[in-house]
Amino acid sequence: MNLMYIATPFDNIQVNINETTFFLHDMNNPWIEAEKMLEEISEEIDKKNHIVFWGVGIGYLVKLVTDYFPDKKVTIYEPIEGVFQLFQHMKNKLQINSNKMMKEYTGTSVQEMIKNIKDFEDYIEDEIMFIRIPNYYFMEEAFTRFYHVFDQMRKDVFSNNEIIRKFSDFWVINRLKLKKEIEETTSFIDYSKPYIQGKPVIIVAAGPSLNDELNNLRIIKHKKMAYIFAMGSANKALIENGIFPDAIFTYDPQPHNQFVISKKIVETMDIPLIYGTTVGFETVMNYKGKKFYFVTQRDQLSPFLYKKVFPVIRDTSTISNITLQVLSYLEPSHVILVGQNFAFRSGDFYAKGIIRISNKEMESKAFKHELERGLKVEAVDGTRILTSQEFEIMKKEMEAYLRILPLNKVINCTYKGAKIKGVEYKSLSFVMKNELKNSLIDSDWYKNSEMNTIQKSISDEQLLSYSEELTVCIKYFLELLTEAGKDLDISFIKEMENLFKKLMNNPISQHVVLVSLELEQKELLKEMKYILDKVKEPKERVYKLIHCYEKFVLSFREKFKWILVELKGQ
Repeated sequence: MNLMYIATPFDNIQVNINETTFFLHDMNNPWIEAEKMLEEISEEIDKKNHIVFWGVGIGYLVKLVTDYFPDKKVTIYEPIEGVFQLFQHMKNKLQINSNKMMKEYTGTSVQEMIKNIKDFEDYIEDEIMFIRIPNYYFMEEAFTRFYHVFDQMRKDVFSNNEIIRKFSDFWVINRLKLKKEIEETTSFIDYSKPYIQGKPVIIVAAGPSLNDELNNLRIIKHKKMAYIFAMGSANKALIENGIFPDAIFTYDPQPHNQFVISKKIVETMDIPLIYGTTVGFETVMNYKGKKFYFVTQRDQLSPFLYKKVFPVIRDTSTISNITLQVLSYLEPSHVILVGQNFAFRSGDFYAKGIIRISNKEMESKAFKHELERGLKVEAVDGTRILTSQEFEIMKKEMEAYLRILPLNKVINCTYKGAKIKGVEYKSLSFVMKNELKNSLIDSDWYKNSEMNTIQKSISDEQLLSYSEELTVCIKYFLELLTEAGKDLDISFIKEMENLFKKLMNNPISQHVVLVSLELEQKELLKEMKYILDKVKEPKERVYKLIHCYEKFVLSFREKFKWILVELKGQ
């Protein structure tokens, strides 16, 4: 591809590809061409708040859009570096207001696209409209690549932010309410390694193929051939069939998580519960048996409170992937996956005895919906089986973890389940005959643990002292914002910045409140950067900063109110 800048009669760019020559803009009058296009898309622009130009050429349409829609955010992505450099020169000639530009990018390789889109992440949840000038059809393949990367990253950001919106308050309140429990409980990773190192572990998930292995699991339990760890609600199917797991793993922060544990265990049995430190507090408080904890990624308090370095278990979409991370610190000889279907089987979501969806009618409707979507995946026997988008996400996540975790040997024993890349499938009966032996494990592994004597770095009195400082800081900040709003003097900007730093640097802010305000903090920082970079008129700048700070500090105060109640109740 060769490019040539043409200055008359209008600035233009001549493109030569494979002996075909054309211009990026209309040769006779590119302004009229741009005005016609603007007329066609104005209604759509009105509905969006962020315009992304993919391919700009000289910049005629960019000039019109920024003039006619001065309140819209604008980002430039010019894939051709030579055109990008020319556009930088032409901005001054066309009097394009660079102050309106959020970001400007160039590059067509996948690596460049990923880097650029990652940089754009702060804006990826905006209501975005893509605009391409007509003569960029020769870059269609590059745009398709770009949009695929952009769309996938946008979905990932939406998904992650939705999780944060849904669970952030639960993470905080659970961790605060479990403070005493954690201080009186033993770390599972610290305590269990001598028992699990070099021994086989079976991760029993709640998939429908669990039904096929109940007799084998009963034998394994009786002969002590491997540790059996139940993933969440899988404990119900095991207990109903007289198989008592060696532990139950749980981490869901929602209140209903308490109901995934069989009532028989809660009321009468001593089976150890292994819980994440941000799990639904009701689950732990209602459980009368032995308990051990592991520290989750969302728990920012434990590393601050205690004189200890914790292995941090990252958030995942399924308890099985949480447990794989935990086991990677314990060095078992085998990790054996049972009931890990990641797919439907004869319309069933779960093993018999487990109903996670509220009723069978809803389960049937959900299955019919997935049947209509027709998403299929390769099974362990090479056939194609029906799955769901949620199952597919979980499976890909497990495959990613298994590529990086230092686990000795992982075997998939899920009959008629989805194939897990990188993991060999073997029947559980084959593994019992060829990989396992009798009397390998200690069924009483958990009985020797004593009350944890974890050493604190921060006393309860210090926590309350930090809280009192934070209360004063919030009050003073709101008073300052009221005062600054009276005459909008620019001298208040430095005062507001200093007080904001003080608010953010308070340990209760850092390790508790901001966990619950992650998205709000991100939005505030994005808005502040825009104001400081783009808003030049002094009083307007002060006014906009006051509005941003006030919105955030009021939200902060509301979160802190109930957090303070929990801290004082410790």
